[in-house]
Amino acid sequence: MTAGMVAGACLWAIAFYWGFATLNDWLYERLAQRLPAAAASLVGVLPLLAVGGLCEWVLDQSLGKSWGVSCALLAAVGAGVYALGRRSVS
Repeated sequence: MTAGMVAGACLWAIAFYWGFATLNDWLYERLAQRLPAAAASLVGVLPLLAVGGLCEWVLDQSLGKSWGVSCALLAAVGAGVYALGRRSVS
């Protein structure tokens, strides 16, 4: 595991967190009813990191080492713009 893979997985996790914010809020509320807030927050982020790591690994294996981080950065920026647009409409 390299630093680039960790960075890519974290960027993918951020992109998924922003892209699926309503689902994340719903999951956090359900977990916070059963767990302390800090534990619920951590448990809510772990699936996003796992899926982000999977996306990073698939892109690294299929397209090459630098494409995973590049696509993750593009996805994170796109999800951030989406989250800002969704927030301004609401």
